[in-house]
Amino acid sequence: MQKKFLSILCLLVLFASFVSAKSYTIDEANIQFVINPDGSIDATEYITFNFSGDFTFAYRDLPQGTWQYSDFKIFDEDKELQYETSLQGNNIQYKWYYSASNQIKVFKMTYKLLNAVKAYNDVGELNWKIWQEGWDHPLKELKGFIQFPAKVSDANEIYSWGHPSINGKIAVLDNQKLIFQAFNIPAYQWIEIRTTFPSSMLSMQKTNENALEKIINEENNYSSYTGIQLGDWTTILFPGLLLIILIALIVLVRKFPILRYGFFVLFTILFLGPFLPILFSIQMNYIPILLSFITQIIIFAFCWHFFGREPQVDYIAMYEREPPTDYSPVVVNSLMHSFMKTPSPKQIGSEILYLALKGKFKIQKVVENGKDEFLVEIINNDVTDISTSQRKLFALISKIAYLDPQSFWEKYIIKKKKEPTPQIASIKDIQRYLQNNPTEAQTWLKEWKEAAQKEYDAENFDQEKDGSIPYAAGMIANALLFSYLGLGAWIYPIAMGVILVAIFPQVLRARTEKGVLQFKKWSNFKKFLHDFSQLTNMPPTAIVLWEKYLVYAVVLGEGKTVEKAMKFVFKDINEFHSSIFIGTYAGFSAGEFAGISNSFSSAFSSAVSSSGSSGFSGGGGGGGGGGGGGGGAG
Repeated sequence: MQKKFLSILCLLVLFASFVSAKSYTIDEANIQFVINPDGSIDATEYITFNFSGDFTFAYRDLPQGTWQYSDFKIFDEDKELQYETSLQGNNIQYKWYYSASNQIKVFKMTYKLLNAVKAYNDVGELNWKIWQEGWDHPLKELKGFIQFPAKVSDANEIYSWGHPSINGKIAVLDNQKLIFQAFNIPAYQWIEIRTTFPSSMLSMQKTNENALEKIINEENNYSSYTGIQLGDWTTILFPGLLLIILIALIVLVRKFPILRYGFFVLFTILFLGPFLPILFSIQMNYIPILLSFITQIIIFAFCWHFFGREPQVDYIAMYEREPPTDYSPVVVNSLMHSFMKTPSPKQIGSEILYLALKGKFKIQKVVENGKDEFLVEIINNDVTDISTSQRKLFALISKIAYLDPQSFWEKYIIKKKKEPTPQIASIKDIQRYLQNNPTEAQTWLKEWKEAAQKEYDAENFDQEKDGSIPYAAGMIANALLFSYLGLGAWIYPIAMGVILVAIFPQVLRARTEKGVLQFKKWSNFKKFLHDFSQLTNMPPTAIVLWEKYLVYAVVLGEGKTVEKAMKFVFKDINEFHSSIFIGTYAGFSAGEFAGISNSFSSAFSSAVSSSGSSGFSGGGGGGGGGGGGGGGAG
């Protein structure tokens, strides 16, 4: 008992020390360079620290080189701070003191940078690390601009490149500024901007040569470099063929589950037939390969026996003509897709239609610039009767509807402000907001997935026993045993193991009795939606039922069938009023029904990756600058 008490006490002490630990994040860096005609640069940096705990100092390391710094100043809001300098390796460290406790501080630094701009007969060049490898904390967002001494008549006279390959974008603004933005920069990772502009803007002495063509060639070489060194073709081609076969089989089996047994046989034939000459040509022993396959099948059978056998349920039916239960589309998707239960943005469109079916939204079609646009109108703010993940979706749509979805990037590039519509959000609004706020979009998507996963888990569709670890351990042990053959031979048992799980996904974790029953019912409902002859027997007067079909059709993979059936049933009908859409069905073509869900899903999926006028590519690292910075307590 005394030992247990001491152990618990030690854990509590460790926990308390962890909780009380000081930390900080760097939320944003705004770097602004103004290039003067004499080649000097007026630099301004705004660094946003988010402190957790008490902190008293911060520092900025500026590297020495062929360039020089002068007139360094540091401000905390409008108050100029005193600083001390010291030499830290090749860096000049500027260190200042302040008092911060669990708060956000934005420090402003200004300095003049000399000899960083190069001038040639044809262009001026700045090749500079705007964020340096000396920062020991990640940076959430980097933004800023480089302003040239004068405007150009054509934006194409300005060239720019960003390094390395990251989530970022670069564009020319007003023919005089190069603006940039990047996200989620790891610790110790530099970001470099290289830009050229007409040298006629500069009054400084020029090097007597033309440099633009050489610079472009250098950057093209960076962009085309892959870093892949090709060796023996068998080490690349053969595993590549296996990977292609693996992907093709998984896609086909998931689309046509009835083919799983046939494809398992086909997979075996592919190895025992056409690949045999390759196996012998690379001097592999065929018997160990066959034994490895047999071993993997035994491991598979073992895991199925202990983890994958499902209970029997007393249920016999050919069809379910209505949705068996009122589960949300994302829960139904996870129930029906045993191999990949993780929610994805692809289900968000159906979730929006589901919320419309619940009376929270109305969907409206409008024509904008000759193209159809879909709007979500909020009609009921009561969210007490919907799930946590749906509340998060409702809150996001409400926020986008209320806010004008503009960010740093859009305000500079688009320069357009729409009229406020606090109850309406369009697909374009959703895309624009998520693209302009990628950090928030990623965080929201992560939290939405977690909430949706918890809602699925709460239904207890799956048994607690999970064979993933035993199966993976057996597969790895089999691969290690087989790896003595060399030349990537370990990939055979790994490929066989993955193929088996792709074809029979429930082997690792069986469903509960409730899960088996609901899976069978929803499978029969999917079968009903797929059977065109049965589906067209439903009259158009059953409008509520048709709208339920619409909500679940996409997640069940029957969107095209339902679309075809609706074209047939509603071809001469337009007077029915919808509970989902504003107006009557006359305002929508039948072919648009299944597409509406996909439109909203695509808005969320495509917005996760930012788009811009240009971006950051591989290579680089040759630019000036360096150093870093940070904060501390002392």
